[in-house]
Amino acid sequence: MTYDELLKYIDDKLSWENGTETGSAYSALRAVVAIHKPVYWQGIEMICDWCDIKSYPCPTIQAIVKELQ
Repeated sequence: MTYDELLKYIDDKLSWENGTETGSAYSALRAVVAIHKPVYWQGIEMICDWCDIKSYPCPTIQAIVKELQ
């Protein structure tokens, strides 16, 4: 799942569950995903903007995707 696909998945869940406790959880999850945005490092490889790990997806995003599947 790409970064954009993950955000869309969460946004779709938010639109269905807005205003509920679950919707609040997805809002928090979306905030975490948003700060772990992939960026190009030295124009060559993707890194996590938050973790500064020289690979993407970072462990945080990997864990989120694993639990959502």
